[in-house]
Amino acid sequence: MMRLGIIVTYRATRDPDGVITASDKFLAEMSAYAERWAGPVDVYVAITDLVFEVLGTSPLPEPEGNLAYHAVPEEEFGFGVIDPLPDVLMTAVDDPLHKVPKLCRDLPVATVAGVEYTLKTRFQVTTATRPDLKGRLGGLKWNIGQEARILGAIRHADGLQANGYPAYEYYGRFSKSAMVYLDNRARESAMPSLDHVKARVGSLRASDRPLRLAFTGRLEARKGPLQTVEVATELRDRGVDFTFLVAGDGPQRPEIERAVAAAGLTQRFELPGVLDFDSELVPRLRDDVDIFFCPHPQGDPSCTYVETLAGGVPIVGYANEAVEALAERTVGVKSVPVGRPASAAEAIALLGSNPSELEQRSAAALGFARSHSFEREYDARVKHFLSLLP
Repeated sequence: MMRLGIIVTYRATRDPDGVITASDKFLAEMSAYAERWAGPVDVYVAITDLVFEVLGTSPLPEPEGNLAYHAVPEEEFGFGVIDPLPDVLMTAVDDPLHKVPKLCRDLPVATVAGVEYTLKTRFQVTTATRPDLKGRLGGLKWNIGQEARILGAIRHADGLQANGYPAYEYYGRFSKSAMVYLDNRARESAMPSLDHVKARVGSLRASDRPLRLAFTGRLEARKGPLQTVEVATELRDRGVDFTFLVAGDGPQRPEIERAVAAAGLTQRFELPGVLDFDSELVPRLRDDVDIFFCPHPQGDPSCTYVETLAGGVPIVGYANEAVEALAERTVGVKSVPVGRPASAAEAIALLGSNPSELEQRSAAALGFARSHSFEREYDARVKHFLSLLP
């Protein structure tokens, strides 16, 4: 039977009691591979004691069915932990795994490189997270060196799977067999019907209820969550009646809470912390959100995009690489200049006051998400693995 190996730079966390945990999102992704692969699936992860994980987590499962996890100390992590050798190996290309495709060239192993961030996005992340000039320069220098290693790994690999259109368009030209996928957890069974979406938009048209806005995700600098308060201030100054759900956790949560209070917006904001994806977040997006504001100043291919569209919720987002690429492909996404809360507020206000356009964009959001559901993306990824077998 054919064996699939997956080695990633995602790190599992060891808690003080010695229990090794990983995010539920990561575990669901690995299970999706195993459900579609007719043979053993080995997943290799490094263990750390330092990860701050804001997603829901569960203990790393014991081997079950055809799926087995292999967790090793971070300092030992690399190509040498792969045993036995698989027929197909999906590998990250960040340090220390950038050498893996080259090491497999003389082995009976087909390698698939996985990429997410373009060099431009990595530069933007550095700028957003390193406020000091010395730190920024150091980060930019490191990323330039990393770029050479990533390109080398892609050239040696048999195939490439790029998360998001920017990474696919940038790195796909260096691969013999490249495909694009959109990372998400949006299952088709949880998506609303088109009638449900139309009824939600119709309730805004037929009543005096506030426009319901949302942002969900990690509350950290590179995601730009403080911009939600600035956009809300602009909307209030325009006389827009709204509520704003900001769900998630991270180092900027206390700062956001202080900014909300200082702006006198406490009655308009809800900051519930992390919502369980299936039982809380999906229903909230599907039933209680009209427009999603995405303040990301950089273009990481966040699962937030498709997961939001899957609720039939249109996105108004800052025009990073990812948002621009999506806006070119669906009217469910509208881009505005990065770092311009006044422009975002204007776009939100106009969309909220035009029910016909809101319905059109909401329906387009749902249609796009259906074509890129969790099931469809993993079907395509495993099909790509199989195409690379000798």
